[in-house]
Amino acid sequence: MREISQELEEQSFEEQALICLIDGAKALERAVKDVFNFITNKVIIVDIIHVLEYIWLIAHLKYAQGSDEVREYVYDTLVSILQGNVVRYIKELQNELESGNWKAAQRKTFTKVITYLENHKAYLKYDDYLARGWDDKKLGYC
Repeated sequence: MREISQELEEQSFEEQALICLIDGAKALERAVKDVFNFITNKVIIVDIIHVLEYIWLIAHLKYAQGSDEVREYVYDTLVSILQGNVVRYIKELQNELESGNWKAAQRKTFTKVITYLENHKAYLKYDDYLARGWDDKKLGYC
């Protein structure tokens, strides 16, 4: 990351932000903020693939593995998150956790997913990123 940082020192990020795609690890988030501290126009984004892993965890709690319901749940949730509904999804999960008759292991999974999304919601603004045209075909990443 420091090598990339040195290469970027000569570039201007006034017009286009530096896009930093991460997996959600707190250590990586801190490293990006530290190493690229000289770039004020930077945006950290959690890779949607990592968010999908958490959606699948919930889908498998709610529906039979391999079922159409699982795939529909994942697809519908993914589309909703891409449309900017992360906070709504977190609230739905919290309500399901509180109102459901879940086993201890299932409750732990719900809590894990809710915590992950809550901790990273600032980096899950996919509707904004897509509206700005920030997709992998147009951008370089750190």
